[in-house]
Amino acid sequence: MARNRVAKDITIKLGYLNARFLTSKGKIFDLITELKNNDIDIMFIAETKSKISSNFDVEHGKLWIGEGKMNKINEKSTGVSGGMAIYVKNNINIYKLEIYNNRIAVVQQLNNKVLTTYIGIYAPTDDNNDETKNKFFAEVNEVIELLINEDKKNKDIIVRKPVTLGDFNGYIGRNKMKNIHGGYYMCSEVNNNGIRLLELAMKLNISVINTYYKRRNSSRFTWSNTSKTQRFEIDYIWENEN
Repeated sequence: MARNRVAKDITIKLGYLNARFLTSKGKIFDLITELKNNDIDIMFIAETKSKISSNFDVEHGKLWIGEGKMNKINEKSTGVSGGMAIYVKNNINIYKLEIYNNRIAVVQQLNNKVLTTYIGIYAPTDDNNDETKNKFFAEVNEVIELLINEDKKNKDIIVRKPVTLGDFNGYIGRNKMKNIHGGYYMCSEVNNNGIRLLELAMKLNISVINTYYKRRNSSRFTWSNTSKTQRFEIDYIWENEN
C-alpha cells in the first residue's frame, strides 16, 4: 500500500499569529509585508474580529479571512470576537483548506503524494465557563479525528498525522508524560485549559513539541502584559508521526 512507503521530507515555514484584529487595509498590508519578508509558506492568524468572510490574492499568495463571533448582551451587539484567517504562499499545493469556525482552521498540503495536515486553533481563555471550553476542545478532537479518518480512505496517498498549532491559553507545568510532555516549560503551574490540553493530547497520542526543547524562559513566552511583568507560554505545537 502507498501509505507504507517512506515519505520524502519537505521543509515548510509554518507560522501562527494573534492579530488582535484584521479589519483594516493597513493592518492587512502590514501582515502581508511581514509574511513576505519572513518568507512564510503557511500562516494561521487568530482574532481577525472580522464581521464577514472574504478571500483575495495578495503578493506571492492568497489570504482567506473567516468571520468572528458576534457578541450580544440583552440583544445589543458588543462587538466581534475570535475569527481565523489563513495565508498560503502560491507555491504550496493545497489539497484542502477550510475555516471550520471562529476558532479552528485547516490547511492540507499534498506534495509528491504525501498529505500533510496543519490545524490552527485559538482556544477560549481559561476564565471562560466550562460549557464554552468543553465545546472548543470537543471540536478540536472532532476535527482531528475526522481528518484522520477521511484521509485513511484514500489509498493512493501517504497520510501524515496532523500538526496542530496555536494559542491554547493553557499552562501545562513541568511534569513529564511519556510521549506527551517532555518536561521543559516556563513554570510548574497548570490551569484548567492546560489539563484539558494534556487530556486531549493523551487521547489522541500527540506530543506537545514545545516541551521537548530546553530553552531560556526569555525565548519561551508567547504572551506578556504591557509592562512585561507577567509572561506565559500558552502557544503550542502538537505533532505525532508514529
